[in-house]
Amino acid sequence: MVFGLPLHPLVVHFAVVLIPLGAMALLVVYFVPRWRARYLPLATALTVAGALAAVAAKFTGEAFAGQVGLPTAHQRWGNLATITTLLLGAAATVWTLQLRRTTAGEQASGNSPPASKVAGLATVLLAVAATLLAILTGHSGAQSVWGETAGAATPSASSPPSAQTPSPSPTSAPATSTSTPEPSDSLTQSDPSIYTLAEIAEHSDASSCWAAVDGNVYDLTEWIDQHPGGRGRIEALCGTDATSAFRAQHDDQTEPNTQ
Repeated sequence: MVFGLPLHPLVVHFAVVLIPLGAMALLVVYFVPRWRARYLPLATALTVAGALAAVAAKFTGEAFAGQVGLPTAHQRWGNLATITTLLLGAAATVWTLQLRRTTAGEQASGNSPPASKVAGLATVLLAVAATLLAILTGHSGAQSVWGETAGAATPSASSPPSAQTPSPSPTSAPATSTSTPEPSDSLTQSDPSIYTLAEIAEHSDASSCWAAVDGNVYDLTEWIDQHPGGRGRIEALCGTDATSAFRAQHDDQTEPNTQ
């Protein structure tokens, strides 16, 4: 944490700026040979800095996932981007070292030795790949945070009011109506006589998704599209006692257990 903020969202800004910037600089010096002697070392330095930022983003992201859950698509793209950027930094470094062995005339004309040409071509290909992967990683990360959760509330044990369905409190007696009672407005353990697994099982799809966790009954309907791991993670819990599944996934995580 830095100033009360998670480190990952801060570190990742360095990666998303330095990786494309270094890659674009490498592409420019590749296609403009007369600029290589002056600007290739600078472009390489930017790329190496971007690679280090990608590594830092990877490890801080894994730590952050332990608190909020793991967005699998973002992790997959992030791992690919980190590996590709490290390879890009290595290729650019080799190209820079090869450049020092060429004469000024060879640098200006672009007639470099074969080893330098191979290193340059590998750098160009990796620069394009690293840029695309950085974009995909950033997009998937933003999507997991903002794509379907902007303005959404955290799921609670309450449910939308119903004109036809009574809403008993945790200590009230069972409803005599044939309709199913709504989940409690309290986050404390509910009276077992009010909520039965049979009643919870009636709410087992995406249109009305209830689940029991540690004796509490939760309406998860609005949370189905907001889970970073995808709809299936919540839909699998609908209409069930989800205590075991919840504890297996989140028992050591801070945020889900405090909500």
